[in-house]
Amino acid sequence: MPSYWEQKRREPRVNLRVPVKLTGIDTNGNSFSENSYTENVSRSGALVLIHHKVPIGAYLQIEAFNTFRGEAVVQIVWMETNNAECYKAGIQFTGPVKNWIIK
Repeated sequence: MPSYWEQKRREPRVNLRVPVKLTGIDTNGNSFSENSYTENVSRSGALVLIHHKVPIGAYLQIEAFNTFRGEAVVQIVWMETNNAECYKAGIQFTGPVKNWIIK
């Protein structure tokens, strides 16, 4: 039986580790740029690991390595503490993205 979140999601998720670079402003107002990776992806977003706490609704630049060329703008739609050093963040593209790993 599908979980609560699987039933609620608009799109299926694919468990896939994709290296990404995230750039934005954290909750303290400090600019950051960090290399990370996805845990899963969908057509309209991904679940990423991030070391900076970012407010829900914030916009970030994302660049994925080996999956599409160029950058895209994403919005943080969900965030939780993964452990003392890292957060899990749900991100959603703010517009169409060419050559994303999921079509």
